[in-house]
Amino acid sequence: MERVSLHLQPPVLWPQPDTRAYLEPLWTGPLQRYIGNLRTDLALAVVDGEALPLTLPRPWRGNSYLCSPLNQYLGYTREVLSKSRVPWTARGLDGPMAWLAGLDRVVQVNNWLLSTNLYPPLQATALAPLHHSLLGHFPQRALLFRSLDCRRNAHLIHGLRGLGYRAIFSRLVFYKDVSPSSEVWKQRDTRADLKLASTTQYRWRPAQQWSEADFVRAAQLYRQLYIDKYTPLNPQFTAAYLRHVGQGSFQLLGLFAGDRMDGVIGFWERAGVMTTPILGYATELPQKLGLYRLLCLRIAQEGRQRGLLVHESAGVGRFKRLRGAVAEAEWNLVYHRHLPWSRRLPWWLLEGLINGPGRRLVEWWEA
Repeated sequence: MERVSLHLQPPVLWPQPDTRAYLEPLWTGPLQRYIGNLRTDLALAVVDGEALPLTLPRPWRGNSYLCSPLNQYLGYTREVLSKSRVPWTARGLDGPMAWLAGLDRVVQVNNWLLSTNLYPPLQATALAPLHHSLLGHFPQRALLFRSLDCRRNAHLIHGLRGLGYRAIFSRLVFYKDVSPSSEVWKQRDTRADLKLASTTQYRWRPAQQWSEADFVRAAQLYRQLYIDKYTPLNPQFTAAYLRHVGQGSFQLLGLFAGDRMDGVIGFWERAGVMTTPILGYATELPQKLGLYRLLCLRIAQEGRQRGLLVHESAGVGRFKRLRGAVAEAEWNLVYHRHLPWSRRLPWWLLEGLINGPGRRLVEWWEA
């Protein structure tokens, strides 16, 4: 039986109903109706019955880092510098970004259009046939596997390295063991969060009980945090996207004061792990309300109830460590041996920069 099949159009027979429910509307699109700043073609690899979405980004300066390695590594840095006390330094990246634009000529594997892409239970023995199939279909593009770390994917990293892939540091992510016996629940900050949750006037409401206006509000809350506060290169999820995933792909919960939503989380799970690509809150409200603390506590409680390991993604490292999270390096595995040296050189330079000073800077920032 063939281990790998590639689909450049939505397949007639999908490998799993939940995969079809999530991917098909995005594929038939238009994609920008759901994620406003994505410009990419979609494809699908089916490996031993497991679906691995593929993205083939189109050239566009504003593309989200979800499908643009250039913006993940340089565009995101430029945005951060532009909002710093020395915004003029951001212009120094314009030249390198133009020269490295070829980094976006890639096929990204297992890209669910989310910041954290959980992997199915894929065997390392399936990597070689998948690799050769991708090379045959996309000979002019580098191949890139996103969101790999040694805690969950050591066997895949080892297998890909054996095929000639290079590991480039992506970010520092955080895991939390939230089992009932975990020391997490004894942490001083966690106990304070539990006390806050027992006294707050806020109440949780699932998406099944939301109005149309609530989905619009949830998209606004997400935007306030990830787009307005940080960078427009974060995925710009719309109300249409939240309605779509709220039908079953994600669990969506809103934090309400009466009829007004002031916080939202949306999480999904796979292979015993859960992550929360949707999170937002009313950033203009007083910090003493503890909205972010309430959202993060509910994520941990959901993981405990469901028996899942919680993947807390990247950022606010001190906050997460004080609540028992453990850091883990995440990697992008890229293959470019088949490309001419002029296309490989930018990847070599990026690898040297990111795996050295870039990684040390991130680890210092998240300490």
